[in-house]
Amino acid sequence: MDTTQLNDRLRDIFRAMPKAVAGGSTGWVNLANFGKELISNDIDFHVMGFAKLREFVESLDLFEIYKDITNALPVYYIRLKDDGGREMPFNMRGRKLNPANVLTGWAFLGHYPSMIETLKNLALEEEWSFGEDGGEPYPILSNYIKYTFYKLQREGNKVFVTEDGEYAVFNTGLVDRRYLPIYALFRKNRREDIRQKWYLVNYCIEGEERAGKTLVSQFSKLPAPARYFDSVADMVYDTRAGKPVLDIEHIIVERVDRLPDGFIRRNAPAGFEVRSTAGMDADERAVYYDALRDAIRDDMECYRNMAARLEEALVLSLRRIKWNYRTAVPVYYPAKDRMCLLIPLCLLKDSVVDAALVVSRTQSGRYQGETVYSLDWAYKCARLVYHVDSDWLKVGRPSDGDADDADDDDVSPESSDPQDDGFDVDDIDIDNILPEENF
Repeated sequence: MDTTQLNDRLRDIFRAMPKAVAGGSTGWVNLANFGKELISNDIDFHVMGFAKLREFVESLDLFEIYKDITNALPVYYIRLKDDGGREMPFNMRGRKLNPANVLTGWAFLGHYPSMIETLKNLALEEEWSFGEDGGEPYPILSNYIKYTFYKLQREGNKVFVTEDGEYAVFNTGLVDRRYLPIYALFRKNRREDIRQKWYLVNYCIEGEERAGKTLVSQFSKLPAPARYFDSVADMVYDTRAGKPVLDIEHIIVERVDRLPDGFIRRNAPAGFEVRSTAGMDADERAVYYDALRDAIRDDMECYRNMAARLEEALVLSLRRIKWNYRTAVPVYYPAKDRMCLLIPLCLLKDSVVDAALVVSRTQSGRYQGETVYSLDWAYKCARLVYHVDSDWLKVGRPSDGDADDADDDDVSPESSDPQDDGFDVDDIDIDNILPEENF
């Protein structure tokens, strides 16, 4: 099926669907429902090189995409550009390019699960899963390669292209069992049924096997890995600056869905029935957490108790950092293209870490507590910078009912991405890559 045939088929599927009422406007379809229709019509976006439904839709020049952020978990809607009028949903905002989608928009990666498996098998062995992951294979590695490419693009000189524009390459930042760097080799796409400018030839070691030998023959020098920090000071929490100033409202109210269930039960608002979110779908979680937020705001005793426990946990963490400076874990914040630090939070028991606080150093030298991460997302973000060697941040099972790691491949509305927490993502030109001769 070529591009024209695929587009025509997608238009027919979309136009046959009942249109949702979104924010008072008609003509929109819930992205999750559209995904179900693709499945029933035997259209598999995975075999086209996409890990997620939204990545596939964003790669098309067919749809407008809007993000409804009025609920705890955002819901995505689409409509055909051909059918779009001037009316726009009042409770939606246009979506800018997501950092996680830059790589799949730039290059065709083949069958996505197979691509990730190939990279995993070549790289030095480590844990790339949380134990029982559904949907995307090896989610830590998948997250790593997507955001690594995004960082390389932000640096502006780390993706090399041959002078004739035939090949491209970037350094994955990973190594094999001999600690030799692994490169991703691409070739210019000439197939009409593939939209991306490039396609992945293979991951390779310089000079080895067919792809590695092509690397040597086409590139006089090879690109360096992504650079995340310029000073060792960026990797260490300076305890002389004192305790971070916390955005309490954001952490305990707006991001209450990232706090452990046990912590919520212990500090439950008066009259609120605390329930496990493990068996809820995305819509049910959205309604539940909206009600919980309102209940916390209405019960100031509950609000103060949660805030006090958060402050107590932070004091304990700072003592831990003074004892061992490696307690604070460096993390890359893609949406702001900057380094932050992760600090462990023991909210239930002083001996058990159950969340991570993201802190950044401000111009004044003081630290700002930005947001809170679940431990699985904290690990994903930290792994971008280096192989995580921490006594508290380790690969483990994601917490029950964790909304942050929801995947739109299960054709349910997608949750918020902590790596895009509260920030607008700057658009970048994914085709603006200079040929090798410019380096």
